[in-house]
Amino acid sequence: GAERITVFERADARLRDRGVGIGVHDARYAELRDAGYMADEMPWAPLNRRVWSVRDGDAEHGRAIGTQPFPFRAYNWGSLWSELRRRVPETATYRAGAKVAAVEQDADGVTVRLADGAPERFDLVIGADGYRSVVREAMYPGTGAAYAGYIGWRGTSPDVSGLPSDGLDAHNITFPGGHCMAYRIPDGSGGHRLNWVLYMA
Repeated sequence: GAERITVFERADARLRDRGVGIGVHDARYAELRDAGYMADEMPWAPLNRRVWSVRDGDAEHGRAIGTQPFPFRAYNWGSLWSELRRRVPETATYRAGAKVAAVEQDADGVTVRLADGAPERFDLVIGADGYRSVVREAMYPGTGAAYAGYIGWRGTSPDVSGLPSDGLDAHNITFPGGHCMAYRIPDGSGGHRLNWVLYMA
């Protein structure tokens, strides 16, 4: 029922080229599909279990020390972003590279102030602006993110050959001080890449 919708995207067009992976729980996917945001034709790779392993001599895949159900769909972040972007209605104004610097609320609405100082006036603002959210700061001052005691690196590898369980598991290789999670994602060309995230204290 909104007469005017504006989307401010902080990143520019390069956002669509990020090739790392993202997982969507099966139940969340069903909700997003039913709402019209996602569809089965979007490239994805199934995941069934999350397997935790440790090194064990010369064993190629180490030794599994635990498994958990992991009903997820793995996506390539860039292709998923492109699919979601394509579903933004033509009636909405989409402004890439528009960084929101501040949000100011008063009795009559909300002023969104962009990084270049330009003010934009709205009746309602919805924030999905990450861990440094200016929308959250406007609503709940002083409740920003706090360092959790670990860091993470992420990336992808073109090699997905020889994965156990036919690549249907998310693998978590543990070591003193951290672990590395790895799973298949679509590569955007009909094949797969290995997405990995390395966590260290």
